[in-house]
Amino acid sequence: MSSGWTWPPSGGGAQGPAGPQGPAGPAGPQGPAWLPRLPSNVVAAWAADQLCTPTTWTDYISGRVLNGSGGPIVGSDPGFYNGRVAAHTTRSPLAYWANNALASLAPIGARPYLAVVGRFKTVPPTGDGFLISGRQTSNIGAVGLGDTASVQRSNPVEYGAFINRPVPDTTSHAFESWADGTLGHFRIDRVDNTQAQTTALTSPLTQMAFGQSAGGGGYGCNASLTFVMICTQLPSPEDVANWQADVKAIWALP
Repeated sequence: MSSGWTWPPSGGGAQGPAGPQGPAGPAGPQGPAWLPRLPSNVVAAWAADQLCTPTTWTDYISGRVLNGSGGPIVGSDPGFYNGRVAAHTTRSPLAYWANNALASLAPIGARPYLAVVGRFKTVPPTGDGFLISGRQTSNIGAVGLGDTASVQRSNPVEYGAFINRPVPDTTSHAFESWADGTLGHFRIDRVDNTQAQTTALTSPLTQMAFGQSAGGGGYGCNASLTFVMICTQLPSPEDVANWQADVKAIWALP
């Protein structure tokens, strides 16, 4: 026997108000709100809000892992980077991420391109402080971005062949470094600094450190980083322009 009851009910009562809307989910890990567009020849990329902890920092493109040493910190850098997470290194005590036995980042004969979003939080009183440092399998210095008491500087392929920018500061920047066979380039916020440089890698690039010299030896710095990228060579003009535009917007750079 039917009760005459149906669902949904058809009574004339007023409809209740809609429930509160739940919070929006986070953007996907490859979304424009999180990460910049990458060049087609990218080999590795590390982002502070992707796979970064005080003990390991993993390249989200190909899984290369840098190991934390001395207790580096992952957290905000108030007043910088649009409030986004940064990776922090220190000079004393020495705290950094590094690995001296990576799968090759660039082969013999290459002139790799290095792109970094970061800042030197203090200018070292004496000597070098390395924001980024890479060395070849032969233990010869290769790519690097550093700071001294008087200059910010880059060595695109060979340690000692520095391109100096004699205005050290503590502002966040987009840094780029590469060599083209004739000149070495050290670009800061789309402004290029150059110096004659013809060298290329004489053995594969397999050592990398963030916050000190690759291969050890100290030369730490008080710094914060949000993004590091390595390509086999200078990307296409379109790829570089896309990366520059994205990092400027994402991390509120000059």
